[in-house]
Amino acid sequence: MISDRANKLHASSIVVDAHCDSITRTMDHQQDLSIETSYGHLDLPRMKMGSLNCQFFSCLIHPKYINEHRVIRRTMGMIDAVKALCLRNPEMIELALSASHIRDVVGSGRVAAVIKLEGGHCIQDDLAVLRQYFDLGVRAMTLAWDNSNNLVDGIMDDPINGGLTLFGKNVIQEMNSMGMLVDVSHLSEEAFWDVMTVNNKPVIASHSAVWNICKHPRNLKDDQIKAIGSSGGVICVNFASDLISEKFRQHVALLKQDEFGELDEIAQIYSDDHEAMEGALEQLETRTGQLSNDPSFIPSHQLIVDHIEYIIGMVGSDHVGIGSTFDGSVYLPSGLEDCTKLPLITEELMQRGHSNDVIAGILGGNILRAMEEVIGS
Repeated sequence: MISDRANKLHASSIVVDAHCDSITRTMDHQQDLSIETSYGHLDLPRMKMGSLNCQFFSCLIHPKYINEHRVIRRTMGMIDAVKALCLRNPEMIELALSASHIRDVVGSGRVAAVIKLEGGHCIQDDLAVLRQYFDLGVRAMTLAWDNSNNLVDGIMDDPINGGLTLFGKNVIQEMNSMGMLVDVSHLSEEAFWDVMTVNNKPVIASHSAVWNICKHPRNLKDDQIKAIGSSGGVICVNFASDLISEKFRQHVALLKQDEFGELDEIAQIYSDDHEAMEGALEQLETRTGQLSNDPSFIPSHQLIVDHIEYIIGMVGSDHVGIGSTFDGSVYLPSGLEDCTKLPLITEELMQRGHSNDVIAGILGGNILRAMEEVIGS
């Protein structure tokens, strides 16, 4: 139940979600995010219902496109999909390039869209490509995804660089110079510390959580949280259940052990039939997802606020925000099944005694301040 007080505060705030993967639904499944759908976690009508009025649309460039030599084409397609959503629905959404632009768009009653790239391999080792992405409206980049690349090592991959490469250093310096947010989610620890040494602007972790609460490799340890806070940056708490709940993480890890055994078996059985292999893999993914959604393991949305409060205890309330990973995780906590339920975060923060100003900062004010320091007003 959401109180009138929480609803009023939430509706009057600029609510910024620093990470969703929803544009992939447009690219790969031709889903129109301008109409309310029965799929996924987010579309423009549901954003209005949840008073989510600023969305960082992540353009994840899956590593498979490297082998297919389609990285830049895929990146351009995703950027174009975000811009097309804005151009076709100007009464609902507009591409925003700065914090003041976001405020203007939200003030007009529309959604502000921010384009964020995910995976530094999308620039194909070329600073000129990075600059062109900026000119197209990109204002943030996650330096790695699950894979290591020629900039940095990713936390879920074998290290190939020992942290940040010389080219990665040049990329960060260029991002700082242009006014593009450096996103440290997904980085190996070595890469993280190298980035913090080189970077001279506030950084964001667009979709991370607290390692001391949930021991997922992608989560941030205390010294990393403190370093982001010292930079003036913002840690945007991920909603994915396997990143916020240690109990759920262990449950999924056991399921994935069984899944990996079946993956090997599928690869052997269907080695000469790619289409049949894809079908078997899809069935396996569906079955694993169904098993993982055992109600006895699914955490409450209140655990998200536990992570928020832990970060506040480490670095203060000015350095925490939200980064849902809507449409990027199949494991969402109870109560936050889609973006319409976001007021529950406001209600929980209010119930725990946080002031209106602190809550408004967590909902969006903090990330806007970081944008102003990096991009300019």
